[in-house]
Amino acid sequence: MELCELCQGISRRKWKIAPGRYEDEGEWIEHHESYSNLSKSVSEGCRLCTLLRHGLLDHMRGEANYTEAWHLERDAEQELKFWIVQDLTYPGDGAGIICDTALMNGLYYRRCFPPLTNTTVESLESSDETELNDAQNLGAFFQLRVPSDSSPKSLLSRSQGLRPSFADAWKWLHQCIAGHLECEKQTHDTPTRLLYIDSSRTEDRVRLVEPRSAIKCYAALSHCWGNFKPLCTTKENFEKHKEFFPLTELPRTFQDAVIVAKNLDIEYLWIDSLCIIQDCSEDWERECSRMAGVYSGALVTIAASDAEDSSKGFFHDYSTKFDSCEFPYWSDIEDGMIMTSMTYMPPNMENLAVEPPSRLSTRGWVLQERLLSQRVLSFGSNRLQWECSKFCCSDDMHYPYTSSRLSYNAVEKRPIGSLVDAPIAFQYWCDIVSTYSGCKLTKHTDKLPALSGLAQAFSEVLGDTYVAGLWRNDIHVGLTWYESNNDWRVLRDSVEGAPLPYRAPSWSWACSDYAIVFRSGTRNQHKDLIIVAVSVTLKGLDSFGELDHGTTLHVNGRMNKGVVVLDNPGVYLHVGSTLNDCNDTNTAIASLYFDSKQLARRLKQDSSLQEEVMTLLISYGNDASQKWVGLALEEIDVGDERKVFRRIGIVVCHERYKAGYRWFKDCKRQSLNII
Repeated sequence: MELCELCQGISRRKWKIAPGRYEDEGEWIEHHESYSNLSKSVSEGCRLCTLLRHGLLDHMRGEANYTEAWHLERDAEQELKFWIVQDLTYPGDGAGIICDTALMNGLYYRRCFPPLTNTTVESLESSDETELNDAQNLGAFFQLRVPSDSSPKSLLSRSQGLRPSFADAWKWLHQCIAGHLECEKQTHDTPTRLLYIDSSRTEDRVRLVEPRSAIKCYAALSHCWGNFKPLCTTKENFEKHKEFFPLTELPRTFQDAVIVAKNLDIEYLWIDSLCIIQDCSEDWERECSRMAGVYSGALVTIAASDAEDSSKGFFHDYSTKFDSCEFPYWSDIEDGMIMTSMTYMPPNMENLAVEPPSRLSTRGWVLQERLLSQRVLSFGSNRLQWECSKFCCSDDMHYPYTSSRLSYNAVEKRPIGSLVDAPIAFQYWCDIVSTYSGCKLTKHTDKLPALSGLAQAFSEVLGDTYVAGLWRNDIHVGLTWYESNNDWRVLRDSVEGAPLPYRAPSWSWACSDYAIVFRSGTRNQHKDLIIVAVSVTLKGLDSFGELDHGTTLHVNGRMNKGVVVLDNPGVYLHVGSTLNDCNDTNTAIASLYFDSKQLARRLKQDSSLQEEVMTLLISYGNDASQKWVGLALEEIDVGDERKVFRRIGIVVCHERYKAGYRWFKDCKRQSLNII
């Protein structure tokens, strides 16, 4: 049996309002009356029922004490019906399977908005993009797809070939070059070195070149080094790499990048490990400072999204582990039957617009590569995706969609040259840093260098001074960073190892190893803290790169002293603290958010000890969520009369702390240094 009688009737049986359902919930068709009936249909060979049951079981595996027998027990206890639902508001756009019981979420087809009515189709066909929003997450997700060469009007999704299509990539690239003014290159600098691809012979070959004239058409590779050391250019083999060598001598990921460049009619390719002399610190630092020009100047950046290292390659067949079932489906837009396939998509694949986080997206260096690039062509395990400043495309979608659809904490890609409004640019930088801070770095001291290219690009637009990852004209907001995921159990059990090399001052987010966010509301408050000067000590030549000891913040402001009350770590997953008044230790003044390293130290101490903490006021206002915000500081003995402090956290007075509203009223200003 190909399809059971119920599945054959999906498109021709009469839709109705389900009993007990509201009219605006859509039209419904009854399906199997119980899970046991659904299983019986599976055993008799119905392909669609098999797919539905597979999705249901996979989706419910995360539930506590869940087994297949759980369904059968519910069958015996109550009437259990499966329904197929079609939304009345957006008819003809798809259907879903719902299990009619409060005990489980059931099966459903997630629809996309806007609905694909005739009006929407006309709009899509005359526009470059559409904004997609996902329906409410109700249960297991099934995606409906039509063949890639058929009309796309009924569904946004389309079937893919076995592997990524160069035809799609070529079309997207030339469409962008011809019609997207916002994607024009901001710079025409030529990299110091490029890999030249010679395709004139039977066997492709490559060599390293140092262009003497401008080369406007080259691609750049964004890849993960991983545990496998890629082929590198060193002082020893530099001259040898300038001679032609076979493509087969390159690791698989580099070979695939060359193949992509060739198919896009691009003769030059930039790869970091080959175009930078890796064992020459001067060359590495110089080229690192030019990173903004390399990626923004590339015609396209090729991203090996899911290749864990350079040996794996990225041009593979798509995964086929998710079965699909083809069946005829009635389309109101087509006014007839169309062939469609239903595919189960597990929870980590539910978003129609983007893939879940890839290996590449978790790496610190890669974020600036993506944001600096005018165009990015990403080769994922299940999707080929295009992203430029105008829109996104993928080989399983008929229509482009806007880059604001990028989710999974991925900061939106925007042309940096267009950020002429300073507050918007500063907030975009905060968003970038928040995303970047959750990424991984192999080398501890790369925290600032891995963002130096972006910092340079922002500097050219803002005309502002960059100080340890912060901007001088937005430094009050920059100082309010705090860690969003300091799990007390990890911190309590952490073992202190050997001291790490200096990376950044305590007041900079760059000293943290955790994901951070900023108190952006500070930007709209009265700035009480006076920044007298910032002394920055660079470790090398790159003014946006590594720092050395001595980077100091010189300020003048109001300080007050409070007593710390640490929340019970046995109750709260993320430990917070309360700052109480020194003169009345039962009066709460504000919330104190320790930096993780400082909290880890305190979790191992006697919690009965009352610790005094100095708070330096940054800004104040009437915002209920932040009456004022300040830095939590501890004094350091430097052997002279100077007042030198280090940051240990931030302090926020929320609306509920009425005793803290005027806490700094009688405090006198004083000058101090923070390192």
